[in-house]
Amino acid sequence: MMKRMLMVFVGMLILAAASPASACADNLVASSERFEIHSSHKSWTPELVRDAATWFLRLEALLPADVNVLFEHGFLTIKRAPGASQGQALPLADEGREVGSLTEALDVLAEVFEVPKNQIARVQQLEAKPLTIQLAASQRREDIERLVDKLNAYKALEQINLHGFFNAGGYDCIDVSPMDCNSFAHIVSGVDAKGMPVHRLMVGGFLTRASAQKALARLQAHGFKGFVRTL
Repeated sequence: MMKRMLMVFVGMLILAAASPASACADNLVASSERFEIHSSHKSWTPELVRDAATWFLRLEALLPADVNVLFEHGFLTIKRAPGASQGQALPLADEGREVGSLTEALDVLAEVFEVPKNQIARVQQLEAKPLTIQLAASQRREDIERLVDKLNAYKALEQINLHGFFNAGGYDCIDVSPMDCNSFAHIVSGVDAKGMPVHRLMVGGFLTRASAQKALARLQAHGFKGFVRTL
């Protein structure tokens, strides 16, 4: 199942890299302290967020401590981390390299930094467990839809980063439903402990518990109640 999900995320980035429009459309920005992805994809799903978190974990495990990586519309660029000594010139620092997927990006980074094969094998087994904030749940989807619409339209929250590390939906908001236009609140459907359908209001996707707790505190300051959980 995880392999199939990762292939979905990889396929998404292949399509983004191949799209002529992607060169000027940062519809998806996913970022951590050391890795950043820009693509033209416009969807937010829990599967994509989990996949992105796993790729971040794997790719960052290959990087020396003093470098950051940008994967922007099919081009991989390596940069010095802020505050790191300059040292000798980095490969791919100026022109970057065109790569078709994060799978290929992993292969390139492994080659550039001469990562041993046994370490690559260990890295490829890593799986991340991103976090989110749950604010509500109901067996009636229409109830959660109304709450999501109200939350995303709440002006007082516009200046607060509640997206976490994964922001998708279309910065131009063209051909995107209002619920998906740069939204931080989402509906995640599943089943409860009794096997009954349940629809949950989730806010953001976070790589660390500290960042999720910080976002929750900001929501609580505006009167919202919720809790941090695995996405």
